[in-house]
Amino acid sequence: MSLLKVTILVYHYALLLIFPSRGCQAVQWLCFTMSHNKSTLHIISHGHFYTSKYYPQNIIVAMDVIILHNRIRDVTTALKVAIEICNSATDTQSVPVPLQTLSSQLPWALAAFDKVREGIPTIHPTSPDALALESIIKGCVKKSRSLKAYLRGVIPQAELSRLDRCIRFSGLGATVDMVVELKDGLFSDLKTLADNRAIEVEAGENIKALVGFATGEPGFDLWGVSDSD
Repeated sequence: MSLLKVTILVYHYALLLIFPSRGCQAVQWLCFTMSHNKSTLHIISHGHFYTSKYYPQNIIVAMDVIILHNRIRDVTTALKVAIEICNSATDTQSVPVPLQTLSSQLPWALAAFDKVREGIPTIHPTSPDALALESIIKGCVKKSRSLKAYLRGVIPQAELSRLDRCIRFSGLGATVDMVVELKDGLFSDLKTLADNRAIEVEAGENIKALVGFATGEPGFDLWGVSDSD
């Protein structure tokens, strides 16, 4: 590989470290430009080494893990604050409907994220697993935005300040450790929420079952229901 190509590769890897999403695009572009020589490249992506042959007609590009982190962080932030706000609810009407809907679906997204992350960065972005993951997380992000909009209309200004502070704090950056930390706390919060008397019984059972599946508890199959059912 010529000195020029090495220099370009180092430059784009620096972009990857400083601006993850832009850097990924740059590395993808680099793979395309060098693919005309049918070179075998060792690309560094989010701390992983992998080797692939890049051809103009079949360019393999890694999924951008950081984008997935940001989306999950956005969802978990809204949900955790909403759970805190609704913790004192005494009837179903006091619990925002979007919260119940989102909380019952979020474990699917987090579990799917774990499954797909095991294959990153070698997973093909157009594979069924990758596309399904994107669809699930995008749906959860949409629900989290609806939830935040709902909360802004019904909760006191003091609580809105807490929501805004939490969202700003979570925007400092996304790492694998941060996602794991969010998930660990979130699953505990979801279990507490499922036991809240203000939550409909069926919704509470669904939340418990899905959390059981997502956290790998014995007795829950792929659909989040007990194997004994």
